[in-house]
Amino acid sequence: MLFNWQDIKHPLSGGAEIYLYEILKRISNRNEIIWLGCSHKNLKEEDFYDNIKIFRYGKWEFTNYSLPLLYFKKIKNKFEFDIVIESISKAPFYTPFFIDSKKIIVFIPHLFGKTIYEETNPLIATYVYLLERPVSKIYKDRKFIVISNSTKEELIKRGIKKENIKVIFPGIDEKYKPTFKKQEKPLILYLGRMKKYKRIDYVLKVFKRVSEKIKDADFYLIGEGDYRNKLMEIAKNMGIYERVKFTGFLKEEEKIEFLQKAWVLINTSPKEGWGMVNTEAQRCGTPCITFDSPGLRETVKDGFSGFIVKYGNWKEMAEKVLYLIENKDLREKMYKNAFEWSKNFDWDKSAIEFEKTLIEFSNV
Repeated sequence: MLFNWQDIKHPLSGGAEIYLYEILKRISNRNEIIWLGCSHKNLKEEDFYDNIKIFRYGKWEFTNYSLPLLYFKKIKNKFEFDIVIESISKAPFYTPFFIDSKKIIVFIPHLFGKTIYEETNPLIATYVYLLERPVSKIYKDRKFIVISNSTKEELIKRGIKKENIKVIFPGIDEKYKPTFKKQEKPLILYLGRMKKYKRIDYVLKVFKRVSEKIKDADFYLIGEGDYRNKLMEIAKNMGIYERVKFTGFLKEEEKIEFLQKAWVLINTSPKEGWGMVNTEAQRCGTPCITFDSPGLRETVKDGFSGFIVKYGNWKEMAEKVLYLIENKDLREKMYKNAFEWSKNFDWDKSAIEFEKTLIEFSNV
């Protein structure tokens, strides 16, 4: 049984849902899997796909309270579980308070920590921050699966024993692949959700600096989110609104096409569980320039498949973009290097390792 804020079909699903879905569907032929998530007006309360049984209940805002209620109302007396996975990708569910803790394995893509204050108002941020604080005590003796060494290091700092933590990297969907046919003019991308905490204002600063030297470059901000209008306003104030194309949401095939023809992708987030867009871009043969942020730093091989820049140093990031644009031999070498580096990340291998770890951690 999995406790996770939402399932893969929910409109707000993100990296955590992609990871869990890709892993669980691959092991569902050998395991009975039930996924608990919040409800949505366009989704059924009970669903079944890819051999996974889905139960949905409660409003998104109160999911950390509604899923325990769902468990007691519909699940507890109907199913027997060998393993319970609690996914802490937002507020914790605190499952050890109502489920046999010996069955619980904790999955954590990342913890917000103080970065939550960059995303929402101080009241909500403090609420989430305080809910995260007891994790190291409430789950102290539990086993953890995380998706990056950055998250592992943070858990160790919070008091979790390193031998209780297993790192299993995400894979890359096979639909991402290179053509090595790049746009004739330089094409620089940002791709991701338009959220305040991702510090996309740094992206615009990079775009502005590069646009001053490369007059024919194309700059695209691909994605949707509640910070998009503010970013458009910032671009206008910076005098680059006419140069930057805000595409909004794109279908998967359109997104892949952009990743294939781009010269470089940049990522300015201060913290992620994993930079999935970075590895997807590299699988498409596009190098990445990313900040040295938790999660992101593990997705790029510095100087080989892209560059890693000190967090916040957007000027250096702009210089790296210019360096890549102006050096054709290096750029074409990095196109191939990026693809080769991306081969380290494979969903099938990750699923095998995940299932093996579940069995080992739970002694089933």
